[in-house]
Amino acid sequence: MILCHDIRANTSDNIGRPDDNMPFMERDTNKVIARITRNIKSHLTNSKSKTDYDILVSGGAPGIGKTRYGELFKHLENNQDWVPSEWKNNHIEGLYIDFSDDCQLDSYDDEPTQTVIIGLRIAFVFYIKGKYQMKFETFRRLIGKYSVIFTISDVFESIYNHLGLKSDNQHLFVFLHIDEFQLIDEWESNAVMKRKMEEKWLFKKMINGLASYMYGPSHIFVQPFLSGTAPQFVNSTKESSKVSFGFVNCPQLSLKAMIEIANHYAQKFDAEKFDRGEYRWMLCQPFLQFLDDTGGMPRALQYVFYECLETGCDGKKFFKTIDQRNFDNIFHDVKAHLQERYNIHEFIQNNKKLALELLYHSIDGIPVSVEEYLDESKPEYMIKNLERDAHIILNPCNTEDLNNEHKKNILGSTSAPRKLRNILSKYQHITIAFMIQPFNGQISKPDCLVIMKEYFGPIFASCARFT
Repeated sequence: MILCHDIRANTSDNIGRPDDNMPFMERDTNKVIARITRNIKSHLTNSKSKTDYDILVSGGAPGIGKTRYGELFKHLENNQDWVPSEWKNNHIEGLYIDFSDDCQLDSYDDEPTQTVIIGLRIAFVFYIKGKYQMKFETFRRLIGKYSVIFTISDVFESIYNHLGLKSDNQHLFVFLHIDEFQLIDEWESNAVMKRKMEEKWLFKKMINGLASYMYGPSHIFVQPFLSGTAPQFVNSTKESSKVSFGFVNCPQLSLKAMIEIANHYAQKFDAEKFDRGEYRWMLCQPFLQFLDDTGGMPRALQYVFYECLETGCDGKKFFKTIDQRNFDNIFHDVKAHLQERYNIHEFIQNNKKLALELLYHSIDGIPVSVEEYLDESKPEYMIKNLERDAHIILNPCNTEDLNNEHKKNILGSTSAPRKLRNILSKYQHITIAFMIQPFNGQISKPDCLVIMKEYFGPIFASCARFT
């Protein structure tokens, strides 16, 4: 069991995140913790194989809950069954670096070495953030000429000593959450093109610098967790990195999960129930439709509950008068929040040709290369840059994706209620995938049927039945 020394404030308070108390749903934290456990075992056995270590990555579109996956630290802190028996009387620490907020990269970072750029930010979030009214830029300016001693290794050793730990018998586990990692690439691209900075390869250097704390030294272990909108950027670094990358899944929330979240708030505000215990609000079809219209996007759902429970009336009044609510007005308010956050309208107005090409490619399922331009007049909008800047979502489809869907279908059948499970067990399970993009993978499951786009017409026209 890890002993969290009372040297500083509660460690979970040191992780800066958006104010969001919405329940964390449909995220497989157990699977992610298993990866961390495997990393630690490899660390303890002194493995030198890069495939034995995973840096965790949550990448994809904005608003799907990537940053909130950093709450994994709370699970690690509150339930420490994952801690190896070799670690006793140790300390667990959570640090959060946000490259879009209080740790932004700028022209000042053109000069320092890569390890100092990252080391300064680690030092800031540990020693300054949340304790003093000081911005990172001020902290960095006051450090001045002494910044050269703020390397990644120097900072972690300083943190270890500051916590009063002893290297002969105590370990420090650091869960380092790095948010909006795609901005590292954006900063470096701008610095090279506009300020003629020599390429630093900052992202790769950062990854390899942190990876050394997964391999060793023995008294400090760092588990990096990256969240951002450019998984393709991570993939391009795989070959040259000292470790592997393990992607964690952030699926859109199911309607069932959204109803459970609504019930969480209904319980909080003592909403009215029927005699059998069901909440009365569940008979409000417009609100159910409103939840479904979010598409399961956590950010949109967050704004829905913000407008319903905090703006205009309190939560108790909302559930009491839910049948009288004007959900059209709430819908427009939520849409305004999303527009303000993601600036969708302005991008389309300024890039009409590109927007039409994106719409055309999306509707017709036309595959693209990450190095492709859909508008040759705007070379800054290469496909990989559009993904990095959260304008588009790239959805590769391969054999692994199909096999995972098949496994999910099988699991859904085996976990069904007993009566339904007994019925389903008598039949063969077949997963049918309708593909609108080229698919070159080899199907390893005999129970998977792939139907290509050119065969949609004959199948649907004949009302084919699979028995």
